[in-house]
Amino acid sequence: MAPLASACCRLLLLLALLPCCSLAADEAALLLQIKTAWGDPPALAGWNITSATGRHRCMWPHVGCNPAGRIVSLRLSGAGLTGHFPDAVGDLSALTHLDVSNNTISGAFPTALYRCASLRYLDLSRNNLSGELPPDISRRLGPNLTKLFLSGNQFRGAIPGDLGSLTRLRNLVADQCNLGWLRWLRNAWNPWPRTFLT
Repeated sequence: MAPLASACCRLLLLLALLPCCSLAADEAALLLQIKTAWGDPPALAGWNITSATGRHRCMWPHVGCNPAGRIVSLRLSGAGLTGHFPDAVGDLSALTHLDVSNNTISGAFPTALYRCASLRYLDLSRNNLSGELPPDISRRLGPNLTKLFLSGNQFRGAIPGDLGSLTRLRNLVADQCNLGWLRWLRNAWNPWPRTFLT
């Protein structure tokens, strides 16, 4: 009876670990898709499953994970990224911090990020992104966003009015874009210093 109980315990443990292993493989596969979509830059050469650290994507350069082993940050500023924003980034559902500034990413505002409901920090500055910002950007990016950097792109049109509904937003930087002029700023319920408009 003891060998049967021991075998059952091992089987239950194995079944409990399967989702974790599957998630790790899925996130590693997503990173490899992202790397390919962005032109396989030398800065991401360490993103491969055959390297010494390749067995664990949390050890890959520019990748940060939480204690549960989920990818929560990609810090890719100046990494030589080119091309359009890959849809696979949106499948990193635990992502809270994304910095892809100082690259040559092109295309429209990356709506794939709408699937990253935990996103708090987003830096898209100094790329070749263009077009109008989506009018429902704040509802779609989620309520957790605290920092949004858009400067140095080729966005045009009006600043979406619903950005005001991002109640946790503390930094919005959109200089050197072709966005519409700010016509009105309400500071009534914000903890900004009195010298803000001087």
